[in-house]
Amino acid sequence: MRLELRRNVGYLVPGLLLLFAVTDVALRLTQGVWGVFGASSAMRRSQTPGKAFLPNLRLEVPVTYGDLARMANIQDRDERRSQRFSTDALGFRNVETRGPVGGILFGDSFAMAGDDDRETLSAQLGQRIRCTVYNAASPDDEFRRPDLALVQSLAKRIGMANGFVIVEQVERRALESRNRRERPVRGKFRQAWSQFWQQFKILTRDSPLKRSAENVMKSIRDDRILPNNYLDNVVEGTLRNGVRMLFLPSEIKTYEVSRLPPLDYWIKLNQELGKLQLKLMIVLVPNKHTVYRHLLKGEQKKPIGGQDLLPELASALRAEGISAIDLTPVLRRQADAAFKQNKYIYWRNDTHWNSDGVAIAADEIARTFPELRTSCR
Repeated sequence: MRLELRRNVGYLVPGLLLLFAVTDVALRLTQGVWGVFGASSAMRRSQTPGKAFLPNLRLEVPVTYGDLARMANIQDRDERRSQRFSTDALGFRNVETRGPVGGILFGDSFAMAGDDDRETLSAQLGQRIRCTVYNAASPDDEFRRPDLALVQSLAKRIGMANGFVIVEQVERRALESRNRRERPVRGKFRQAWSQFWQQFKILTRDSPLKRSAENVMKSIRDDRILPNNYLDNVVEGTLRNGVRMLFLPSEIKTYEVSRLPPLDYWIKLNQELGKLQLKLMIVLVPNKHTVYRHLLKGEQKKPIGGQDLLPELASALRAEGISAIDLTPVLRRQADAAFKQNKYIYWRNDTHWNSDGVAIAADEIARTFPELRTSCR
């Protein structure tokens, strides 16, 4: 009897492991197709070079919370909202393009943020200058800091012969000291192997089965059954009106940066784009903590030198002949005005700005750079 039980267990355990492995692989291969895990699945399925997301994707999430709320395992009903996310035939988040293309917007999740496709920075900026600003933003480094080949390829595909290449940079990434490395010239075999390896890493970077297990754990680690230890993933602050606001730990860590990063990448990109009759424009977006730091209760950590570095970075870029704007002053002013009415321009439990914040940014960019309108003629 014991021997038979041991034999059965000997088959059962490997069988269960094989079942889990097959299920996990199947979910990895189909998650972007079926949208099982929401809009973020499309990001993980962007395996084609030069495409941010799956093309012609349509996702509607009826109920979602901020990314920081998910990280902290908090469900804030006051900020519960729906989300609509779609992509065009090239794999980028765009509404239907109409009229001439005056610019391409690269950047990270701030440039593509919006609960609706018409709320993104590119869509709102296009409304103000009355022509298309093509959204080529993605959390991937390839689109946060594009190289010349990517810009040329995309400009050709969307039919933009001249205009503006707008690159959004959020504070915590804009002040990184690392430079973008040049891609080495490879033979055909090494290029093919490199592409295969990149796609393999994308496919295996996250486990759907593991995420499902984590979701189960979160359902019981909510301070009702078990302690919520996910709160350590975020930094919690309290505004002067007593309302809680969450922040990324990396936002606070930004204050440890004491000097500007090298500008070599931006200088070279500006020179290369100039030869193609394209104009580079840098949009610097402050961290949420930088905008709301003075509205929080208690002593708050500040930059080592006592001053934020984004204004200095914008000045340094302009000194090199690169158009640049620091959105910190206008966002702080508008955050103050909204706060008096118990309103906010960043989501309280999300890293990103809300539609009001995006609108403020679009207004300020269009006001500061009236030449954007000339590119639409």
